[in-house]
Amino acid sequence: MAQREVWLRLSEVKGLGVMRLCQLADCLAETPRHTPALLRSLGLTEAQISAFFHPRSLDISASLRWAEREGHHLVALNSPAYPSLLKQIASPPRLLYVKGPPELLASPQLAMVGSRNCSHYGEHWAQYFAARLVNSGFTLTSGLAMGIDGNGY
Repeated sequence: MAQREVWLRLSEVKGLGVMRLCQLADCLAETPRHTPALLRSLGLTEAQISAFFHPRSLDISASLRWAEREGHHLVALNSPAYPSLLKQIASPPRLLYVKGPPELLASPQLAMVGSRNCSHYGEHWAQYFAARLVNSGFTLTSGLAMGIDGNGY
């Protein structure tokens, strides 16, 4: 199992701290065959093992296909490209889905948040502000929700 898939599967496993998660990812990336017995020997519970092999909220195949597209990257918590300040929060995202150059994660960032059903007026101003912010050196970050930030501005 490739490291990307290991991280995707581990992202579904609850109850793992940052250090433990990174240790497991490193160990599993070096192991050619993943079995429930192996995961048990690494200290995972039955519920965690089930979440690893049968993720409920994530389509592993779709995520891997997304990551294979040009300019798409899965940045894991242990990656040098993962933003250092983000690692310091209480519960950092285990994986970042990055569309564009991952090195932009180290640049000054702002998130754009807005209505899921924006008006043409709102759309106009979202484009205006997004363009000005980007031209001023900011990276716009999206949580990928179906809001104004997900419309390509």
